[in-house]
Amino acid sequence: MHFENDQSGRMGTCFGLQDSPCISLAPAGNHLFTATLLKAFATNANSRLVVIPPQDAYLLTLYLEDTRHCDVSAANGEGERRTYRKGTICLIDLQEGASIRLFKPLDAICIHLPYGLIADLSCAHASLKPGKLRCLRGFPDKVVWNIGQALRSQLEPDIVSNPEMLNHVAVALCSHLLHAYRAPAETGGASFSPFEVKEVLEYLTDHFSKHMDERSLGRRFGLSAAEFSVRFKALMGCSLAIWLTHYRLDRAKELLKDLSLPVSDVIRMCGLHDDERFRRELQEFSLGRDTRTIH
Repeated sequence: MHFENDQSGRMGTCFGLQDSPCISLAPAGNHLFTATLLKAFATNANSRLVVIPPQDAYLLTLYLEDTRHCDVSAANGEGERRTYRKGTICLIDLQEGASIRLFKPLDAICIHLPYGLIADLSCAHASLKPGKLRCLRGFPDKVVWNIGQALRSQLEPDIVSNPEMLNHVAVALCSHLLHAYRAPAETGGASFSPFEVKEVLEYLTDHFSKHMDERSLGRRFGLSAAEFSVRFKALMGCSLAIWLTHYRLDRAKELLKDLSLPVSDVIRMCGLHDDERFRRELQEFSLGRDTRTIH
């Protein structure tokens, strides 16, 4: 299932899975877009070391099922073991190579994207600005998930591939990456892309009751704590802590309209974890409920 003979982007070899289904095509210019469907077995007791040599390319991994692995470096050895959820992606720069150790089975699509391919597409499409891509780990991306399903259907055994459709898929994926994940140096470093705005706000509103800070959110979205703080303040006009307090109290206001709900439940549901703090913030932000029900 190969449209080109260049095998440099086939990730199956690095995983010891030389027979993994793979598609390679050149959607613009001479550089290849290569997608490989990987199914690798691993356990804590029988882990699998994967070494990818240095090359001028990015590697995008879309996880089709949950897995667990850690980074491995010559200088620092094995890093922290981390779970990567179904539907999340990793986007890494292979200029210095990469090594990981798998501790759970891997079911994923790995897409090899040479620097030259990104440059070719930027030249071929006026709406795409050239630039480097930002590295991400464990980042949820519904667009890549949907594109990945189209790729997966073409990587299944006994499927006659559709080159024209695959060409459109490759261009759509690279275009999305350039729009959503251009490195901060290319975007001025002070604002989220439109796609990132959607993802950040969805995550915050879905998990507002949990503890969050700039460091943990920056790690989730591939930024330092300082970068996340600057971008969030530019987006919302206030710090993350202030925004979360307002949002939690707004949600508490709605919940407190239901007099059957114990205040302790509202505190827990809204991430306001002690009564004294809740009473103080109720007064400060004037939620309007009779405070006698709080005591």
